[in-house]
Amino acid sequence: MKRLSDFEGEKAVDLWADLFELASEVVTDKRVRKKLSGSKLLIAPVVLKHHKKEVTRILKMLEEPDDEPLNGLNIVERLLYVMEEVYESKILSDFFGWQSQIEQDEPSGSATENTEDEKH
Repeated sequence: MKRLSDFEGEKAVDLWADLFELASEVVTDKRVRKKLSGSKLLIAPVVLKHHKKEVTRILKMLEEPDDEPLNGLNIVERLLYVMEEVYESKILSDFFGWQSQIEQDEPSGSATENTEDEKH
């Protein structure tokens, strides 16, 4: 499967023209947006259930000629792969409205910080 960054020139422009059209259906869905406040994994089932056509078209656009056809396992792997690539880009995650969700998933403070009150 190709990464979004593998596309160059006019092929990249064509890819994003189609992706914006398909992604707008997904990211504007209230059910999907509601899941953004939880774990990333909670988004995938909602997207798969309510946006089958969009997911299938997006994943097919990113297929390599020698990729296996979409099946019960690789469709989830590929969807999560694409979602992770978008999450990794601050600009894209901001654009799609996912940055606030990412920030909520990141722990704050030191894991070794002592939270007990000091006794005097």
